[in-house]
Amino acid sequence: MTSRYRVVLVTLPTALVVVLAFTSYWTHALFYIDSQGVYRRGFAYMIQPIVSYCYVIHTSLHAFVQSRRVESLQTKAIYRTLAFFAIPALVGGTFQIVYSVPGLCVGIMISMLLLYIICQEQLISIDPLTRLNNRNRFETYMLSLFSNVDQAEDVYLLMMDADGFKQINDRYGHVEGDHALQVIIRCAQRGLLGVWWLYRALWWR
Repeated sequence: MTSRYRVVLVTLPTALVVVLAFTSYWTHALFYIDSQGVYRRGFAYMIQPIVSYCYVIHTSLHAFVQSRRVESLQTKAIYRTLAFFAIPALVGGTFQIVYSVPGLCVGIMISMLLLYIICQEQLISIDPLTRLNNRNRFETYMLSLFSNVDQAEDVYLLMMDADGFKQINDRYGHVEGDHALQVIIRCAQRGLLGVWWLYRALWWR
């Protein structure tokens, strides 16, 4: 299935809901206003939340699958947060449908707050130059790894040092030094990413 047909297929449920909403004035499908001016749900009202829930659940399942495929800890954390993003929203939306209380906005707010916290945590755990885990993330990972030594698997630590890096900074400037560091990181990622966790831990001598 091509991407164009996939987009059309995914858009069809939304188009159906839009058509039902615009025609509800005459058909009372999704909603209507009674003689006393009170909003009432129509006979096809449940189509709207079902379509919305399907989109949210599909997105969450896709994020969960992606979280199992990627190797980066930061990306895994974001995908897992997106995977569970739907739970508070679905619970709040269910309360709103069944008990007619405004629970959907509360559920979405909780989900957005969790996602914001995770993103902020990533900002303080990633080295801005190399986009690798920084020393803080390294220490956190090691502490969690050795919190239960009896069940821990074999652990190997490989430390790398760039020879002549200081000379590059002194002779060509920090801009070229940063570029050299990025080149080194790209080479390390090609050979080690997916097998090793990469960190940039700065210990000054």
